[in-house]
Amino acid sequence: DEAFDLLTQASKLDSGNAAIPSGNALIHQGAMIAAFQGQRYEDAWDQAILAAQSGQDMSAYFKQIEAVSPRPDDFDARLAAPRVFVADLDMTRLITGDLSPSSFLDTSSVEINRAQQELPEVRRLYILALVESRHFAVVNQVALATHVLLVQADSFEDGEINGYFKLVHPTSSEEIYSRQMSLSDITTPSAIRSDVALHIKYLETWLEQQGQEQGDGGR
Repeated sequence: DEAFDLLTQASKLDSGNAAIPSGNALIHQGAMIAAFQGQRYEDAWDQAILAAQSGQDMSAYFKQIEAVSPRPDDFDARLAAPRVFVADLDMTRLITGDLSPSSFLDTSSVEINRAQQELPEVRRLYILALVESRHFAVVNQVALATHVLLVQADSFEDGEINGYFKLVHPTSSEEIYSRQMSLSDITTPSAIRSDVALHIKYLETWLEQQGQEQGDGGR
């Protein structure tokens, strides 16, 4: 149980680390083994699916778990979920000077530096929200992705970032989905979590609409 708790905590602390290509997949695989040995089969299934979504071949482990516990009802749907690579927050427009009068560069250097320090945390919270939604899979390599999530900052004032979050094709960069977004206070984790949760809800609604449209087309 302790090993399981530590491994799942590790996966949340370092989600989507592109510097370790198979890192999260191996962490989820280890958590799956710990859960299986502790006869926590629901957790074992969950971690095995997360490992598979991260690019690990889990077919042998699926058979092993299925021998003692039935597959979850959403097993096939989760394995077929869009695989998303979350890119770093894009602040290009702020830095290059395509700015409004009350802009990023008008704020103090202290606030700018503080905001930049929070960028990895913003990315991590998007990753965690996508994982917890169960509608998406998260990968830490673009090569494994079916979609890339881009968060584009267009303006920054009093800690608030406004811009767009988009899904694009990983190779062509063709825009698949786009919506205006706001991060109300980039220096406060609870505020970021609340905003990110809302953004992921928008993506879930969009994904459900895509499925409905495909189903209507099939009929």
